[in-house]
Amino acid sequence: MKRFMSFTIGFITIILVGYFLNENIKKATATSIGYSGYYNRYIGRCMFYNDSMESSYDKIRKSYTSRGDTSQAFRKDKEWVQLVKLDERNYAIIESSGNLFTLLMSITGFMIWFIRRRRKILIKCVDWLALMMSLFFLRETIVIGIDLIAHRKLCDEAKFWKYLGLNCYYSDLILFWLGIILLLFILFYVVPKNYRLTFILSGFLGSIISFILIVRFLGHLLL
Repeated sequence: MKRFMSFTIGFITIILVGYFLNENIKKATATSIGYSGYYNRYIGRCMFYNDSMESSYDKIRKSYTSRGDTSQAFRKDKEWVQLVKLDERNYAIIESSGNLFTLLMSITGFMIWFIRRRRKILIKCVDWLALMMSLFFLRETIVIGIDLIAHRKLCDEAKFWKYLGLNCYYSDLILFWLGIILLLFILFYVVPKNYRLTFILSGFLGSIISFILIVRFLGHLLL
């Protein structure tokens, strides 16, 4: 029970620290290119917008409706298309900053674990925390999984993949299964067998508790 509680607390700590660093990195990136952010408590993350760009969108849209055009012809307007492309590029930059941090956090955690295991150092608290860090890529895997199950596309990810010229659905599907494969590799080839069940159960419980803490109590601190 002591090991289980220690693992659970470790997962909660890593998830919360990683989450707030990830979101604040995206927030700082967004601010640097003129975007503002707000916290969406229903999905537990920040969303971003640009007031100037939104004003330009409205101006183009109203110029068409004022002429009695109720179709979607404004979407073919040259200025509108340019704004959309700029918006997609900016969202790609914002989302990439968070994805890069997630990747670096996972790689750093795995390298710490791998180096210490090569040196045959006794497994200590720092090793388990490093291994938990290596699983931070699951943040993206879980978000993608929820989106795929709910058949929804959040604005950030959709514009990110679209800007790269990739199919949103299949790109997310590939990343989802890559995440699952990496998870299985770590669980069955990295985590010691006698710790495996406790590690899995504590990770599951820690993730649920962290999600509740973020959505219900701590997420507003991102504002």
